[in-house]
Amino acid sequence: MSLSETATASQPSAPAPTTDPAATPASLGYRLPAAWEPHEATWLAWPGCKGKGGIGETYGREATLGVLAKMVDALADSEPVRIAVAGPEAEREARELFRRLRTRTTHVTFVPVATDTPWCREYGPVFLTRKTKASPLALVDWEYNAWGWKYPPFDLDNAFPEAVAGQLGVPRFAGDLVLEGGSIDGNGNGSLLITK
Repeated sequence: MSLSETATASQPSAPAPTTDPAATPASLGYRLPAAWEPHEATWLAWPGCKGKGGIGETYGREATLGVLAKMVDALADSEPVRIAVAGPEAEREARELFRRLRTRTTHVTFVPVATDTPWCREYGPVFLTRKTKASPLALVDWEYNAWGWKYPPFDLDNAFPEAVAGQLGVPRFAGDLVLEGGSIDGNGNGSLLITK
């Protein structure tokens, strides 16, 4: 499945819904689900162009692609996977690699959102849920600075949550803190474990 034909890679398919600036997620009934609760899908990002720099180059693009293929295949029996791709060329590269490695892909949707690096757990949105029919899903868009400007460029990574909100048509809460998503873990009842 592909969304590439309906939207450009650098722009969300529709403006990202925003929320009343005075409202907080909690005041609207949203909560951060526990890390172990069921979720709708796993998000991955296809690495950007070779030679662009950043953390993807540090760990090796080819090695990263192989790991992504293994992750996609491992999730085939349990949940959908959404892969952010910079455009049709990146999607073709991903499909060819998956074909060559015999990676199962019936559960994969390609989403046209450009990124700088594949580490979307770090710069991606933090999803929130609530028990209502209207807008049961929202996201928080934290600031991202690639671990203190250590791995530039990261402007596309920082814009990723807003693009995802637009692709999914969900409310977006802008956070004014710098946060790498892999540094927090919630219990679903309002408590967080956080790293320093």
